[in-house]
Amino acid sequence: MSKISKPLLILFAVGLICRNFGPLSFDLTRVLLLSVLTIYTVVTIPVRRGSIAYSFLCMAAGLVLIQFDAPLVLLSLLVLLLFIMLLCAQRCGLSRVEHTTALFTTAAFTLLYFLYSYFPEGWYAVEFCSWLFSSLCSMLYVRTLNVGPTAFGFFIALSFIIYHCVLFALDEKRSLLRFILIFAYLVCITALFTGMNIYVVSLIRKKTLAVAQNTLHTQAILFLLLSLSIFLQHKRTFRAADILPDRRSLKYALPCIILFTITLVVYCYVPVAEEPMGYRTAAFYKQSSGDWNTPRFGTYGQRSGGMFGLMPKYLPAMGYKSRMIDTLIPRNIADADVIVMVNLNKKLTMAELTTVWNFVRHGGGLLLLGDHTNLSGLMINFNHVLRGVPIKFKFDSAMPSRYVWDFLVNVRPHPLTNGFDYEIGRSWWVGASLACSYPAVPLVIGKYCYSDWGYKHNKKKAYLGNRRFDYYEQLNDVVLAAVAPLARGKIMVCGDTSAFHNTTFMTTHPFIVNAFNILSDRNGKKPLIPEPALKLLLFLSILGLIILFFTYRATCIIPVTAIAALCLVVSFAAHADRQRQRTDIPYGRVRVAYIDYSHKGRFDLMSWEDDSIGGLKNNLMRNGYYPFLLKRFDPARLMKAHVLILIAPTKPFSADEVEAVKKFVSRGGKLFVTAGWEERDAVLPLLDAFGLGIDSVPLGSCTARYKKTTVRFHEAWPVTFNKDDPVRIISRPLGYPALITRQYGRGSVVLAGDSNFLLNENLEGAKKHYVPNIFLLRDLLMTTKK
Repeated sequence: MSKISKPLLILFAVGLICRNFGPLSFDLTRVLLLSVLTIYTVVTIPVRRGSIAYSFLCMAAGLVLIQFDAPLVLLSLLVLLLFIMLLCAQRCGLSRVEHTTALFTTAAFTLLYFLYSYFPEGWYAVEFCSWLFSSLCSMLYVRTLNVGPTAFGFFIALSFIIYHCVLFALDEKRSLLRFILIFAYLVCITALFTGMNIYVVSLIRKKTLAVAQNTLHTQAILFLLLSLSIFLQHKRTFRAADILPDRRSLKYALPCIILFTITLVVYCYVPVAEEPMGYRTAAFYKQSSGDWNTPRFGTYGQRSGGMFGLMPKYLPAMGYKSRMIDTLIPRNIADADVIVMVNLNKKLTMAELTTVWNFVRHGGGLLLLGDHTNLSGLMINFNHVLRGVPIKFKFDSAMPSRYVWDFLVNVRPHPLTNGFDYEIGRSWWVGASLACSYPAVPLVIGKYCYSDWGYKHNKKKAYLGNRRFDYYEQLNDVVLAAVAPLARGKIMVCGDTSAFHNTTFMTTHPFIVNAFNILSDRNGKKPLIPEPALKLLLFLSILGLIILFFTYRATCIIPVTAIAALCLVVSFAAHADRQRQRTDIPYGRVRVAYIDYSHKGRFDLMSWEDDSIGGLKNNLMRNGYYPFLLKRFDPARLMKAHVLILIAPTKPFSADEVEAVKKFVSRGGKLFVTAGWEERDAVLPLLDAFGLGIDSVPLGSCTARYKKTTVRFHEAWPVTFNKDDPVRIISRPLGYPALITRQYGRGSVVLAGDSNFLLNENLEGAKKHYVPNIFLLRDLLMTTKK
């Protein structure tokens, strides 16, 4: 039984790393991955004399491995971990066959996943397999199917195929017929699973609303069905690989490894020109169904904050020249480096199109931000601009299978996605999907979602479809953002505008600024070797390693060396890209207000839920501040800010953090703390440092006089302070002080005994707002000095 369970554990770990078993969170994935690796270590290195130390070594390596999030890095580290286990097995005199098959399977899968992730050709090859498989299933089930690779478990099936290829190579009596039968079994089971999955979803939709915006993630069932193929091999005899190569295999393997490493270094290193930002200009085309406003006093609610006005205001602080243009004529864009079009609501004339195309062909960048289902005619207008470009807007809505996109997206490695993380995925909303063809490069892909076709006659509801998955719609793996070259220039297209809105800017600004930096780079240095030649060299080196594996006796040092080179080069290249990013906040040019997210504050990052902070962000912008999230408590960044806001923190403050906050306030910063009795233990170390506290008398929902108006509290608690300190009581609901300010050095502390005081439901929500609280916050912010 162990011969079957051991490979299944490794294949399951590979599937977890590539997130093939549904939209699992990173924390849950880490727990499952550590559990799988621990079980594998226990069953492969039994507790006996001389092996306990190696078991602990392998478990420690597993703990290090799960700290990473990037699938390619995780796969590479898993290969190195399996190599360590193979050495341990040899040292303890145990069987090395299971480790050999696991090592070679993971190494081969890692190389293929690298080609899929880094090369557009690899992605299009997988998409072609998906189209071919969908056509096969359509004929088999007599209905149109359009399933993405994730939907029918392409990478799960691929891992099993690679495993059986490795077994075939290591089999002492290679049986081609047996291998063909196993391959046919894997394909047939995958086809049957796909049809079953689609039929089950369609049946449940007719009986219940359970999958109104969800699809069944049943890839684990496919994994169990495919695992039966291992039973066909458990009586076979296989060879174990040597640790070190013999002279004959090393003679041929060494040139392949060197060629592979050099190609990786040249390919992954993407130089960026060092042109100063002050010489770059961004031109924003005004014709849009949105607006270019920013929040201002007098208008409140979700629609009051403007949509895209923060970009042209923030970019000058980053060194750009920014301007709005009404017409696309050569004179208006003569000195521009990037043109931005958002929700284009008019069809450009041929003269305007020629101007834009010539601009891009001569090295300019074009950023197109659109939305779903031809809203305001944008799909037709944008596709007119994209004529001749291998990217097009679809008449659909890319619907996530859950409420937000956080763990549902696959972000491909590219200089344009360096600033994209899964928090930014929460800011991406429902937009259009994109149709891409080579040489366009997909940037952000919806891994678990579906393409909801629009209704042409549903004009009142923006042409939206039924917002449910129908069997003929594409299931999973839809493109959300892509980039395509046009002569010397670049065109980046996003199917949704939400990440570029004013209210999401505090989360998405690294991605936005990085996109402008790359698109406006006219002088990016080219690699010495042309890209097609690099791809050919990489292909030849991988082919050489495969031939060596089947021709000569298998040696483990060859794949391990190749994967180690892959891991190191990709990691260093990613680090170099991050170092080249000029996306840090320009503290000297803008007034920064940090909203702390490092102490697990009780608020939602969605903008307009009752327990979210969309209204707070609008009010900070109204008062001239740029709000940003403080995801990691960094004293150096904090000292450059003007305001720090703590909302119901649940993680206690350390002594070093308390000292950093005291230093920040004493130098002129303003600290806002909103907390109730529930958060008292977490915030008490910080409040003690300023002689403040929270009392245990519940005041509930109440109001209090402020100047000539009445401010309100959602769930108030009294605050305490030392009478000798310079404290000013701002509000006394029910006769208790619940809002105070305390001078400390050159700055001050504002303490509100209400966890919800600055949340939407008590300040400014999507449809409701409370003007007295809005002006109270304005008065508190006006006293800030720096």
